[in-house]
Amino acid sequence: MGRASEIPAYPLYPNPEHRLDASKVAKLVALTTAPTSTPILKSVDGKKLPDQDSQAFDLLPGCHVVQTTNDMVMANESMSWSGHIGSRIFPLKMKAGYTYVVRLSLIEGMSGTASVSIRTEEQDGAGATTATFEPAKSLDDIKACQAWQGELKLASGTANATCTGGDTGS
Repeated sequence: MGRASEIPAYPLYPNPEHRLDASKVAKLVALTTAPTSTPILKSVDGKKLPDQDSQAFDLLPGCHVVQTTNDMVMANESMSWSGHIGSRIFPLKMKAGYTYVVRLSLIEGMSGTASVSIRTEEQDGAGATTATFEPAKSLDDIKACQAWQGELKLASGTANATCTGGDTGS
């Protein structure tokens, strides 16, 4: 597949049997530089994600708190790696028509060591990266996302999505 936005996604919104157009949803996708035997994404808004081959999900626009997994098994051409990487929390202000890519990279070091980098990118409909996000540093980051969600609801006069805050622990 060319762009992350083209990966088929599992709907995480009410009445999923009535699929919404891509311009009406935000897509969440997990990608990695090396094959994994465990899913990267653990939960959205505190709800465990269903097992899906692609780790791609459609959500209603709004604040969503995305949590990554604690443990990972990865491999590439020259090494395999497994370990406790610690869960990351990403409070994302997700917009309709955009794709949010949680990118996990295995970085090989000297003497067979490796480290893991996890970041999130916002991509527009053409696949261009428009923003990058680091994991939340405190509960204040989640509260700022929730405040944005409230402002979004007031501005639009509708309740497009609910941000529950999710699990803030590992």
